[in-house]
Amino acid sequence: MSFAQKTFSIFKRDVLLFILNIFTSIVIARKLGPELLGIWIIILLIPGYAEAFGRIKFDLAAVYFIGKKKYIENEILYHLNIVAITTGIFIVALIFIFKDYINQLLFNGEPNNLIFIYAILPIIPLNFLYLNYSYLLISREDIKYYNYMIIIKAIIDSGGACILLLVFDLGLWSVLMASVLSVLTALIFGRWRFNKTNINPKRIFKLNIGLLKEFFNYSYKLYIGGLISFLNIYLMKSFLSIYMIPEKVAFYSMAQDRATLLDKLPAAANVMLYPVVSKSNQSDSSKSTAKAFRIILILGTLSSIIFAILIKPLVYIMYGEPYLPMVVPFLIVLPGILIKGTTSLFVSYFTGSGRADLVMKLSIFPLILQLILGFILIRYFGVFGAAFSFTLGMLFFSILEIFFFLKLSKNSFKDLIPESSDYLYIYNFFKLKFFK
Repeated sequence: MSFAQKTFSIFKRDVLLFILNIFTSIVIARKLGPELLGIWIIILLIPGYAEAFGRIKFDLAAVYFIGKKKYIENEILYHLNIVAITTGIFIVALIFIFKDYINQLLFNGEPNNLIFIYAILPIIPLNFLYLNYSYLLISREDIKYYNYMIIIKAIIDSGGACILLLVFDLGLWSVLMASVLSVLTALIFGRWRFNKTNINPKRIFKLNIGLLKEFFNYSYKLYIGGLISFLNIYLMKSFLSIYMIPEKVAFYSMAQDRATLLDKLPAAANVMLYPVVSKSNQSDSSKSTAKAFRIILILGTLSSIIFAILIKPLVYIMYGEPYLPMVVPFLIVLPGILIKGTTSLFVSYFTGSGRADLVMKLSIFPLILQLILGFILIRYFGVFGAAFSFTLGMLFFSILEIFFFLKLSKNSFKDLIPESSDYLYIYNFFKLKFFK
């Protein structure tokens, strides 16, 4: 399969999962209502922050080192799992120790919500292990089974939540139980696939301090950059969870999450671009990145126009009138999602080229901008202020990424402007896929 075909395969999977997620969100939103939905979204911030702060990105670094043939897979896997289990248990212990403070911060100390904090904790170490096997499959470019792994997780998460909600009427426990079970099942599948296709039967159960040092020296840049990028995306949700009632958090979160459909294509391209850049020379990798940017810019712009036109009737039909307040925030964050997703390809270029430090450094500035804008605008404009803060932060981040990509790759700005050949490439690709 070509790069485009593999990317399209991942994109089809992501669109399928997005549709499944939309269906599930309709059931959850209508069954729980804005208030309980807002509580669930706030609860999900806990594993989200746990991953951002506790996952030190050895899994992502593994793709780079495997691509460079520095270490064998079994040795890398052993160290990945040791690190994942250790950090996962440590994060869970910290959350348990500071549970009362977290409950006070997120739920104003409401004691009934403390049990939900306990219930979400198992997902943290399980997710760390799940990500290990995901990235190992990516490093092999085993996209078919990587897709299966993601699909299994999504189907059990969505299907389980709907069954438990509609049949057993378990409320928030439905989505909690389905979330934990989905990660566990996908982890088991990913481990099975890795072991089945492992060509090296030798198992390694000995710590390699040199490997850990080399991984840390590379991954700490990814860690800090990933942490800052996470804050860039989720900072506004966090502010709203502190300053606003759960309903407001739900409206903003749904607006941002629905707009992330635009992210599916660049996310699919990034999955394939990272290992490609890691294995290519500078000239080839910069050309591949620039072409991918132009293609995704065209498709993303067309898609965003369609979304902007259809969002209001779709919200009314799917979620009902109580959720119409999400429409305006959706329109505000849409440009931010578009430009963030398109320029995210440069993150794969920086990382695959051994310049992961740039991701870390560049992410700081939009985060500072969002902190300042969010603190001011949310207090005066609520959800709209959060949406504006997010979009302006992403726009600033994207400008920085474009500038440094051009500087490092020696390309010109003209190389990022879509050409007639790009439109023809898209036309021929879809013609081949759908009208052959």
